[in-house]
Amino acid sequence: MIDTIREIRCFIGIPAPKELANRLNKQVRLWRDSNEFPDYKWVKRQDYHLTLHFIGELHPTKVQKLIDKLKSVPRVEPGASIQFKSITGFPEKEKARFLVAECEATEVLQSIQEQTGTVLKELGIPSENGAFRPHISLGRLKPGHKPPELGEIMKLDGDCALSEIAVFRSILTPEGSHYEVLARIS
Repeated sequence: MIDTIREIRCFIGIPAPKELANRLNKQVRLWRDSNEFPDYKWVKRQDYHLTLHFIGELHPTKVQKLIDKLKSVPRVEPGASIQFKSITGFPEKEKARFLVAECEATEVLQSIQEQTGTVLKELGIPSENGAFRPHISLGRLKPGHKPPELGEIMKLDGDCALSEIAVFRSILTPEGSHYEVLARIS
């Protein structure tokens, strides 16, 4: 049940499938344990996701309308997948504020991003604009640290099944953001 009093900080995204999250988290644990990237705070495995649209604060009734409308978006085709390229710095390799698992912007992924964007426009909900650069954040630069220059850290071969999108609530805490799935749309 969605709280009807407070606005909800939310976004539309794709939850990382369990097998992918486990694979990425294994690498993150190696870096954390070896202190290879000491200036980064690591994202928890259960919070791995690929953002399609960051929305920000939204009234709960609007969130429910968004969820209902997203259910009318054409379903993800069986066999659709996300292809991963590499783990790299983001938004720029020269100023890596994040370490991310970068994905190919395939036609299927772009289509889903465009369709969900159309739903937002139809409902009059603004979202962050900019080029769609699909990725899963693994680590964030800690405050007060200068972004390092990072090239491609490692190649990622393979893909994972794309079976659902979700509307997430973003909860800000002193330890970092935490995400809660409000609705899954498959």
